[in-house]
Amino acid sequence: MKTTSAVAVAAFPDRDHEPAEEALVSTLGLAAPLQKEILNQLYSAYPAATLSWQYSPGVGWYRVALQKQRRLFYFVPKPGNFQLSILLGRNAIASLLAGPHQREIGARLKTARRYPEGTSFVFDRQSFDAGIFAVLLAAKLAHYRT
Repeated sequence: MKTTSAVAVAAFPDRDHEPAEEALVSTLGLAAPLQKEILNQLYSAYPAATLSWQYSPGVGWYRVALQKQRRLFYFVPKPGNFQLSILLGRNAIASLLAGPHQREIGARLKTARRYPEGTSFVFDRQSFDAGIFAVLLAAKLAHYRT
């Protein structure tokens, strides 16, 4: 099987072996406590959330947090780090810009990537802000389109 350079540097590039929890914690290293904080926030906001490992040739194994079948956020483990992405729709963004965190959200919108399905906020170990993540997750959950 041919591997790309992106998979070669992925934390978990082996398509045939889903990562074990111990391997995840070990790989995250200093970022492991932040992953625990992210999961605590997830289960506090939505106790019925589930986590699913998925594989991508570009990043290897990554986790998706789900509300039933709806994707809440993506967590890509990296050695000593991670990439956390949460995608919000127009209504969620509008409510955040009208709320008490409008300054922080407005600043983050300047660097957020926009896609047809929404705006992506991305964090890593250095940029993760538990308070802002909690606000984004709450907005995501509050603006679920059925």
